[in-house]
Amino acid sequence: MSTNKKALIARFEQLKFDIELSTEVDKFESDKEKAARIERLKSDYGAFAEYYFPMYCMAPTAKFQIREFSFAIKNPNRVYLLQWSREFAKSVHANIIFPFFLWVNGELDGMIVGCANEDEAEAKLSDLQAEFEANQRIINDFGEQKLFGSWETGNFALKNGTFFRAFGRKQSPRGVRRKQKRPNYGVLDDIDDKQLVKNDQLSKENYEWVKEEFMAALSIKKWWVVVAENKFHKNTITAQFENDKKSKAKIRVSRVNLLNDKGESNWPENYTTEECLAKIDSIGEISAQREYFNNPIEEGTIFKNEWFRYVKMLPFAKYDYLVSYTDPSYKNTDKSDFKATVLLGKTGIKYHVIKAYVDRVSIAMMFKWMYNIHDMVKDKHVVRHWMEDAFLQDLMWAELDALGLEEGFVLPVGHDKRSKPDKFQRIEALQPLFQRGIIEFNEAEENDPGMIRLVSQFMAFQKGSRINDDGPDAIEGAIYILNERSRDGKPPTVGRRPISRHKY
Repeated sequence: MSTNKKALIARFEQLKFDIELSTEVDKFESDKEKAARIERLKSDYGAFAEYYFPMYCMAPTAKFQIREFSFAIKNPNRVYLLQWSREFAKSVHANIIFPFFLWVNGELDGMIVGCANEDEAEAKLSDLQAEFEANQRIINDFGEQKLFGSWETGNFALKNGTFFRAFGRKQSPRGVRRKQKRPNYGVLDDIDDKQLVKNDQLSKENYEWVKEEFMAALSIKKWWVVVAENKFHKNTITAQFENDKKSKAKIRVSRVNLLNDKGESNWPENYTTEECLAKIDSIGEISAQREYFNNPIEEGTIFKNEWFRYVKMLPFAKYDYLVSYTDPSYKNTDKSDFKATVLLGKTGIKYHVIKAYVDRVSIAMMFKWMYNIHDMVKDKHVVRHWMEDAFLQDLMWAELDALGLEEGFVLPVGHDKRSKPDKFQRIEALQPLFQRGIIEFNEAEENDPGMIRLVSQFMAFQKGSRINDDGPDAIEGAIYILNERSRDGKPPTVGRRPISRHKY
């Protein structure tokens, strides 16, 4: 027996032990009460999941999970693309809970699982096999299901004839059946890997295997295919299904990112917004976009990694001009888009990125960044503070005035009211400056969180990307102001500041 098989068996035995401990039953429940409960659970996916699988359902079933599988059971002959963020239980539902839901409702004839290799497929399928063998609530409600003689790892059947098979992508499910029945439910999970998706030809062949070998093995009359995969690359199976204009298959895309459009957790019953934001920070913006936001960005598409040069900065007095530029988001909340404030110095034809603040913060903290820069430079040079035009002007100026009371003076902030061209074109136009080494970064700040986020946003910047670009936008604004100032030796015209409504 191979080492992998031994490990799989040991894992299976431990899993059965854990399942049995977590699924105690009500021994005083009458037959009538049990029958009524079963009928109720068969039509309530969320309650069904939480009752039969308490080991996995440690938090309330999410609305998007209930919505998707309540729809799926009534709508066969579709490909369901679960583009859910990592840790949103797409594998648990696709491989364990939903097939059992189908089986309880008399809809499951057979199930096949497809993964990158046979060992992974067998491991996925063994999770469901362990439930049928050890889950006391399943046994209490539906009886013993283990069919002796047909209970192998990756290939087992139940007493009613429902069967289950596991396949790696180098194996063929062609012709799989048990007696007269063919499988009618297929799951594709961990079918891609990062090495494969980087090869266009291999990815195409993988997609052909899915359609011609895997899907073709399912029953013609009624079938379901669930792809449990977030869209971390343009060549993933889920992305190829979504983009296949020639396919006539009915496709349903369920895309659930880690955070919603308001910057809040999409599964608040399980993960707080603060936990989500901390996770994003821990792996970096680029990786987070791929793994948690279904945004298959390619690092360094426009701005290459090798173009980010870190050098020692000059003393402030040596710079021709210093500009602090802020790109605000339009919501006064910690959960909104990133805000960015950067300090740039111009020396000859070069631009030095001396300091970068890039984070999700309140308006008050954003203005605090400007005061930090003022204190940093102070009497060593004149630094001009500018901010991009914003819709919430009155609120922002009131915040600045309130902070001015604390600091003892109101920081003079110029209002950039220029009519800006398309943002993508403006930022992309900086590319030659990076390529030629004209834009350089402070080596003392290389590991600072703000500088890291700024560089990450540049690296992920590309057409159609949904990644935050407040940092690059602030850099573009600062360079524009520096260029205007150096051309005529004076700052561009400042838009008239609205009269403050703050009462001192």
